[in-house]
Amino acid sequence: MVTKLNILSLLILGIPETLALTIAAFAFSRISLSWSRIIPVGFAMGLTIYAIRMLPLHFGFHTLFILLALAIFTRIATNVPLSTTLKSATVAVMILVASEFLMEVIVSFFLPALRDGMQANNLLWLLLGWPPILIVLAVGVYSDYRNRRLPKKSYIHVPGEKTLPRFRR
Repeated sequence: MVTKLNILSLLILGIPETLALTIAAFAFSRISLSWSRIIPVGFAMGLTIYAIRMLPLHFGFHTLFILLALAIFTRIATNVPLSTTLKSATVAVMILVASEFLMEVIVSFFLPALRDGMQANNLLWLLLGWPPILIVLAVGVYSDYRNRRLPKKSYIHVPGEKTLPRFRR
């Protein structure tokens, strides 16, 4: 994959990916999903990732910095202990990496001609970046759904905050 991002990639893939990572990290930390917290963290993460990807770092360091930034921004936005946010950020990033790897295997194995054209066609690369984002989002929303079914003591909710719509049981 390409390590440098352009503005189009940031808007079409970067920001949605960071919003999905933020939702998953919040859900894994058992924090109620509140748009007033998710959107600022997601956008801050998107801009941070854009800046990190511009640095000449070796393979893998970008992911480490993204993980740390997600944990720190989640900590700042929610006042949840850093150990909890580090664990949830690690799980969210691991799900993203696994889903991107799965997408790469599927494209390489089943559609090898598509893989060769993917490097040259930026639109195709942007479209094939969406399935991993949707996987992370689905896992995060499902985890939040499961959290809401737990006893209220184990679910962190800030009174007076608007949250995402609740699922009916």
